[in-house]
Amino acid sequence: MRPNPSAFLARSRSIGFRRLARGAVLMGLLAALTSCGGGSDGGGGGFLPSPSGSVSSPSPATTYAIGGSVSGLAGSGLVLQNNASDDLPQAADGSFRFHTALESGAAYAVTVKAQPSNPAQTCTVGNGSGTAVGEVTGVTVACSAPEPEPLPEPLPQVSTLAGSGDRSFADGSDTLASFNRPRALTVDASGNVYVADHDLLVRKITPAGMVSTLAGTTGASGSENGTGTSASFYRPVGIVVDASGNVYVADYWGYKVRKITPPAPGP
Repeated sequence: MRPNPSAFLARSRSIGFRRLARGAVLMGLLAALTSCGGGSDGGGGGFLPSPSGSVSSPSPATTYAIGGSVSGLAGSGLVLQNNASDDLPQAADGSFRFHTALESGAAYAVTVKAQPSNPAQTCTVGNGSGTAVGEVTGVTVACSAPEPEPLPEPLPQVSTLAGSGDRSFADGSDTLASFNRPRALTVDASGNVYVADHDLLVRKITPAGMVSTLAGTTGASGSENGTGTSASFYRPVGIVVDASGNVYVADYWGYKVRKITPPAPGP
């Protein structure tokens, strides 16, 4: 029997189509496996269960307490803080520890939020800041009485030693006496004040405030030497006293330096 070329060709085409279809299915499966991690490199983790069958949990963070000690506390109302929070009232001397622990490496800063009263005190913090790398126990809080308020500096008091305020001449007690332009003065070791008075006189004021005329004559200018009021001056403008009680006067218009010796002591 002679072969039919047409039938042979049709069968060959049918076999080729089936082979192509099987190849397409295999290629699709291969692509699916590769997308799930099941490629030829042996990864195989796309749909297979984990060999261990469990997932590990993270370790808890390490924390440290922050604390220290209080000394000298006598009042009430002391409140400490750490990092501007975690308020911790403290009623007596002794150790303290804040309620909130800090993670390792965290910064801490202990401060006084409220100072004690009844009695009032001032508390200061030592070793109060740093980094928590272990338990902190070295913070110190020292309390003491506050520094007293400085007293106001007393103001100088001005008073009238002698003189009534009238421009005239009069001996007498303190403000009952009067001067005519006092130009200079000096003080001896006993506290007596000597005044060069423009009214041609040298006046003396005792520590008790009594004013007298030591030398010179009121209204009489001149350069006469003598005892007490028998002497005369011509505008005394400067005056000093030495350790022996001698008084020296610069007599301006008399062009002289005059000396007044103290009276000799009585028998």
